[in-house]
Amino acid sequence: MSEEIIAAILGSVLSGLITMIVTLLVLKNEFKNQKELAKHNVDLTKKEKHEDLRKEIINNFDMHLYTVQKIDNIELNEGKAIYGKDESIEIYYEVKKEMVQLENQLKELIGLIRTYDHDSIDLIQKMLAEFSKVDHQFIKFRKVINMYNNKYNSMQDDEKVNIAYSKTKLDGRLSNYLKAINDFNIKYFDNDSTKFLNEIKQN
Repeated sequence: MSEEIIAAILGSVLSGLITMIVTLLVLKNEFKNQKELAKHNVDLTKKEKHEDLRKEIINNFDMHLYTVQKIDNIELNEGKAIYGKDESIEIYYEVKKEMVQLENQLKELIGLIRTYDHDSIDLIQKMLAEFSKVDHQFIKFRKVINMYNNKYNSMQDDEKVNIAYSKTKLDGRLSNYLKAINDFNIKYFDNDSTKFLNEIKQN
């Protein structure tokens, strides 16, 4: 076999090896780039989901405090307490319905916060402590209403108005709760729900 033929064969083999090596390097870089891109997309998706969850929490804060304001705005005055037993009882049931809604909203909000930040136990405990003050006052209001409903006909006017006073105390607790929860909202989620509440008032 002539030297020219051997040289041609070796050149061809060498060229094939170089081509194979280059192809392997290109494939390796492409795989690396795809892997980095996939990791980037996963990280981006996590950030997007985290931000979406934060927005959902903010919306829940807004609606929760809107319910607080709704209960606070339900009026039960002395005149209704003295002369409008049926209306006063209806007002109580309206307050009760909204209080159930308030508690359910709080449970949902706490669930979202726990998912958003697993180290949020301190915030959650503070929120529950604030709600317990409102709930405790509502229980007192309920007891006064039950007595009013059962003994209305034998009550003096100064006894009947106790339900109005009890509702006023509940309103005070609700106002304090709104401020406390909104302070948490501002501190931890950079959101002030009073802006949303003011918009609702204007509309």
